Amino acid sequence: MPALNRQSPHALQHSHGGSTQLGRLLDLDARVHASLLDDALDAVSGHLGHDPVRRVLDVGAGTGAATFRWSARYPKAEIVALDANPAMTQQIAARAGHERIRTITRPVTAMDLEAGCIDLAWASSVFHEFDDPAAAFAALAQVIRPGGVLAVMEMDGPPRVLPDDYDELETRLRILTRADASGPEWTALLEATGFELLEKRTLVSDQNLPADGVGGDYARAELHRLALHAADGLAAEQEASLSRILQPGPDAPALPSVHIRGTRSLWIARRP
Repeated sequence: MPALNRQSPHALQHSHGGSTQLGRLLDLDARVHASLLDDALDAVSGHLGHDPVRRVLDVGAGTGAATFRWSARYPKAEIVALDANPAMTQQIAARAGHERIRTITRPVTAMDLEAGCIDLAWASSVFHEFDDPAAAFAALAQVIRPGGVLAVMEMDGPPRVLPDDYDELETRLRILTRADASGPEWTALLEATGFELLEKRTLVSDQNLPADGVGGDYARAELHRLALHAADGLAAEQEASLSRILQPGPDAPALPSVHIRGTRSLWIARRP
């Protein structure tokens, strides 16, 4: 298998590699799970009803997958894309090209927004990254207006991506990286911060996709991310099989398809 800079399993949920690798994985995830993201946005919008939405905050905006979807959904609203990584906010600003999308390169606890100015705050796959989630919730409670909505989405764990024929390999890799550990649970902390939980739902992804397209690119990126955190525990045959999947060539044909499946939790809460 290609040489990898391995990391300990406990870092899996908190480390994504460099900005270039992270940006690529975020883009692939947004493309593969576009319908899941739209379902989540539909659910959140349903709780806003006919309330005017003048300003949306995308927390940990990444490459802007949700930023631009919220902009299309609320064409009269200002969308604020917040991310502590300047490479991400620069990418969003370059794509935006209009004044309705504003970027802020700061941590959520230092975003320096006016109290009560946000109608909707959205945070996808980012709260588990924060050193102090309670402080992040408290900061959002300050900037969301009374009656405004906070939506938090998290993966329940890294998705499975290989066909059933490779179940033994993928299961072993996930055991080594503790990928099947329980995902974060934010209900108690949301309520302790003063938010009223409106809904918690599970969103399901289950897709068979060609391996020579975006699905295959996403699967290989996820497998590579797991492999970076795997201890030396794969059998030689499993190492060879993973190497063929990650670097297909003339003597190592690519998979015919990938099977991407997993779940994400979505919390929707209101600031009283």
